[in-house]
This record gives sequence, structure tokens and C-alpha cells, in this order.
Amino acid sequence: MEYLSVAAAQQCVLESVVVFAAEQVKLEQSLGRVLAEKVCANRDQPPCDISAMDGYALRSDDLGDIPATLEIIEDIKAGDLPSKTLAPGQCARIMTGAPLPQGADAVIRVEDTNALPDNRVQINQAVKPGNDIRRLGENMFNGEVVLTPGTEITPGVIGVLATVKRAQVQVYRRPRVAILSTGNELEGLDEPVDPNKIPDANSYALMAQTQALGIEPALLGIARDDPDELAHYLRRGLEYVVMLVSGGTSVGVHDYVRPTIEALGAQML
Repeated sequence: MEYLSVAAAQQCVLESVVVFAAEQVKLEQSLGRVLAEKVCANRDQPPCDISAMDGYALRSDDLGDIPATLEIIEDIKAGDLPSKTLAPGQCARIMTGAPLPQGADAVIRVEDTNALPDNRVQINQAVKPGNDIRRLGENMFNGEVVLTPGTEITPGVIGVLATVKRAQVQVYRRPRVAILSTGNELEGLDEPVDPNKIPDANSYALMAQTQALGIEPALLGIARDDPDELAHYLRRGLEYVVMLVSGGTSVGVHDYVRPTIEALGAQML
């Protein structure tokens, strides 16, 4: 009998894997699934140059002498559109995420300023053009590929999908997985305690590993060391995409799993 290394056995399994068909699910039900489609941005994000800070949108050329005093001509909140163009010596009070007004080329955070009477503000630090500005399309441009098939949908990926307004998403179908333990020595959780038997922990450990991947397995129970009973359980398990079997796979005279699986027409790799 030829024995495989762990790495060779893993490669053998991976080469046997098939790609499942896709299905559509709601975004709120997609966590942990695997994306089955390419996803593109449906708009520029941000849609225009916006402020990265609460502060003042201004012309950096007006800050030649520090401190500088500027006139506040407008308040711009996130969600508002600016209505005025900055002239020399003017600025606009601006909130994080709000669009920059015409004429502004920088933002200074409010912590670097002092409020003055009569809609004026003292600027205490010079800034360069582009300071604290998030540029149009900095996150994504309209039509840009933002997610590719095979991406696991994590909380961050859900945020991206929501950003591009994907209420429904194509994901690969989950495999149907069956779990079977074998052996006369095993004791089920619902059976009385027998000091001469071993509790069937394998089924539940494999169950938990499967559930951790977002897959709900089917526990087939315990097959005793009897070829006919084992064949009955294995036929049920072979109806699933994946069957995990523990026990009965060595070369002892009562290890029936391998010959029974082969007798059922499965190819042993």
C-alpha cells in the first residue's frame, strides 16, 4: 500500500474539489459566504472633494502670515452643498464629510484655530494645498472592480457591498456535509453511560469545525462494525457533497470502511 504525505493528501483533496453553482442571498444573510461574482463601484466615492476634518475650508495662500484672520462666509454641514465661492481672506466653516466650496484648496482642523467675534476666525497654523481633503474617487471610482469572485464575505466586505448598494449578492452554494462515526466501542450522547465504551466526541468536534465554516452538517450517528449496517450508513452519506467518516479505516480485520466504500462504487484516492 502506498502512503501519502499530509501535503500530498491535502493536494489530492484540493484537486478533487468542484466549484458549486451560485445562488442569490440578501446582503444581511451573506456573512461568511463566498462571493461568486465580480462587484463594481456604482459611483465615485467620495462623489466630490470633501473635508476629512471638522474645521475651516480656506485658501492656503491666505496663510502667509500666521496667525491669520479670515472671514467666515458660510457654514457647510455634511450633506449640504456649498453655495458660495471663497474670495481672498475668506473661509467656510466645514464639517467632516462636507463638500469643499469653490476657491478652497485646503482644510484646517478646528483645533488649530480660535473663534473671533463678527464671523471671523484666527488661523494658528499654515497648511499646504490638499491638507485634510479627501479627493473625489479616493475610495473607489465608478465602474472600478472592488470585489472579485472567491472573496470571503467578512464584516468589512459587507461594508463595501453596502457602499455600492448591493442589497442582493451572488454567493457560491454551501456544500451539504454528512458526518459519520464508526465502531462498536462508541457511545452516543443519548445513550446510558457504559464504562466499557468511549463517548463519540469525533462527530461533535467535526460538527463544530463544519459550523465554523458556515456550513450546517448532518450528523448520521454511529455505525457499528458490521458491513451491512456500515453500508446502510455510507449510502446515506454518499448522497451528500462531502462525507466525513471517523474510525474503521485502518487495515484490521474489522476495519470495514475502506472495502465497503469501494464496494459502493467510490474511488479511493
